[in-house]
Amino acid sequence: MKNTKNVKRLQSWFIGFVSFAFLLQIGLIIDQRQAYALDNGHALTPPMGWNPFNSVGSSTDINLKNAADAMITSGMKDAGYVWVNFDGGWMMPNRDSNGNLQPKATWFPNGVKSVGDYIKSKGLKFGGYLNVGCHDDETNTIGYYQKDIDLLASWGVEFIKADTCDKATVTRAGTPYTVQQIYSSLHGAIEDYKTRTGIEIVLSICTGGSGSPWLDWGTDNGNMWRTTRDIENKWSYVISNVDNNEGKAVYAKPGNWNDPDMLSVGAFKNDGFGSLTDEENKSHFSLWAIMAAPLIAGNDISNMSTTTKNILTNKEVIDVDQDTLGVQGRRIKKYGTNNELGVWSKPLSTKGQRAVVLFNRNDSIPQDITVNWNEIGLTGAANVRDLWAKTDLGSLATGFTASVPAHGVVMIKVTGTEVSQIILDNTSSEFTKSSSGWTLSTGSPGYYGSNYYLDGTVGADSNVWAKWTPNLQRPGNYKVYLRWPGGTTRPDAASLQINYKNGTDSLKTVNQNANSGVWNYIGTYAFDAWNKESIQINANDAGYTVADSIMLEYTDTFSAFDTIEAEKYSSQSGTSVAASSEPIGNQMVRSTEHGDYLVFNNVNFDSGASQVFLRLASGSTVSGGTVEFRLDSTTGTLISSVNADNTGGWTSWMTRKAAVTGASGTHNLFVLFKKSVNPAATVADINFFRFVE
Repeated sequence: MKNTKNVKRLQSWFIGFVSFAFLLQIGLIIDQRQAYALDNGHALTPPMGWNPFNSVGSSTDINLKNAADAMITSGMKDAGYVWVNFDGGWMMPNRDSNGNLQPKATWFPNGVKSVGDYIKSKGLKFGGYLNVGCHDDETNTIGYYQKDIDLLASWGVEFIKADTCDKATVTRAGTPYTVQQIYSSLHGAIEDYKTRTGIEIVLSICTGGSGSPWLDWGTDNGNMWRTTRDIENKWSYVISNVDNNEGKAVYAKPGNWNDPDMLSVGAFKNDGFGSLTDEENKSHFSLWAIMAAPLIAGNDISNMSTTTKNILTNKEVIDVDQDTLGVQGRRIKKYGTNNELGVWSKPLSTKGQRAVVLFNRNDSIPQDITVNWNEIGLTGAANVRDLWAKTDLGSLATGFTASVPAHGVVMIKVTGTEVSQIILDNTSSEFTKSSSGWTLSTGSPGYYGSNYYLDGTVGADSNVWAKWTPNLQRPGNYKVYLRWPGGTTRPDAASLQINYKNGTDSLKTVNQNANSGVWNYIGTYAFDAWNKESIQINANDAGYTVADSIMLEYTDTFSAFDTIEAEKYSSQSGTSVAASSEPIGNQMVRSTEHGDYLVFNNVNFDSGASQVFLRLASGSTVSGGTVEFRLDSTTGTLISSVNADNTGGWTSWMTRKAAVTGASGTHNLFVLFKKSVNPAATVADINFFRFVE
């Protein structure tokens, strides 16, 4: 590890190039929420399993073994449920003489490990529970993180729900601990255990939403986190948890899931709440599936009705939840007297496919609900399948309408054609602007907007801006184009800023003395789903700055021959992102040790590349550093290896080049950091790379 990690690294340089007669000065900032997201290879789809809390209550060895047996005989294991987890109440209030947690002998007469062994003998997985501030009558893990993680892991536990019972701060022995501190310590203990054993543990953060774990600290430390209070077997609780969870859709992704709590489908407890109706159970399950929520059943699966079993094991609905694209669906339309009618959409991994839920919140009256294909990002006719009726409904021209029962849903899969171009002008709902600095003008030749364009006559002022926040349903690579009105030569520059993954804006300076009235290509960027990224234009000089509209064009690939900024990766292992004074993106990706890597999906080399240029800095005093470029895996075809030895310091940037062989067509590109002499030594920081034909 290098000791200059938190030192500001200063080094400036400038690269300019001309394309289509306008100047681009390229930069891109990625937010650290994505960069530091937990990447342990676990829970790449939402976890599925069972927990006794909502039904049988006690996590006794008998209840857990019965659940494991029922998981097999009911068909739940075949449907994808694998975890059998114990919850709170299992431990004594005091530790033993060695400082270890003590399970209740009446619950686990033969020890916890024997239960885990039994569960695993069925081809299932074993999960457990730690108290980190929830119950005063149970032993607290705060201050014993490593000891407790090691103990549960020795019993075969590979999934841990750690619970604060809705507290944002927990006080122990007079010392307050924030949930951020607690779960960071837990994650550190899990990482230490992994380093020693190679075994990874899924961490479920349970704060009831306190401390907003869906922000940076949760994604850094856990695979899933509660966004809501505890669910109960009551319709109002289901609705409340749906509404609280839906707004966090932008934070969900493979390995990081919003958790609106366990399922109440078929659950019943003598707590005054009763149970849901069969229609409500189906709606509950459909909404959890379209929100890509963990599916942790909470009913007594050893004694459930046929209807409940059929709901929990509907593979077509489960496939929506488990879709590998990993986008959480959300409500895209609501209407009716009290907005009781809703349309939910979730993009699926197959291009042109959507899962759609038509949901009627009305308490007593069935209602017709309609989804139009243009509302879910599709164009032309589309094929429809009813996922509950398991019936194909044929090809429909523009949309679908169904009668939906009260508290009920109709859930369909739609297969059509993606809208390839999204054009947003100054009348679009996704458009906003600063209150000053812009004049609304009409009639300029070549303008795209239906009634006006923006005309800025002020100098460089960060308070003068125009912004589009496209509500993209499908994540992926998009080509971004800018259009400004034609008819008048304007030899002034407009700053185009792209708010990329919630990060600080990047800057492109566009010279508007040519190509007015046409689409000007700005660059290709990886966008997440929903309205997370924005594209912003700022006034940049004392002359006229104009803006008309933007276009986003979906593309399956990155061109290897564009400048690819390091922080645009699709996934990573071991790296982090930090600010940089480098003008290409003002960001750098920092490797920490030998074996770290970045992955860039769908990079197109066309007929081949001859060289690669890599912008890097290294202050490592240990030689033997290289950056490797490989195709499709960390051990795939090696197409190039760039010297990454010392450049003169961590603020001394160089562009180094190397020959490329064996690269053609489209591949997932792996960029690996290697240090042959001392694997623990840091390799290099990188800013961008570019291949040449």
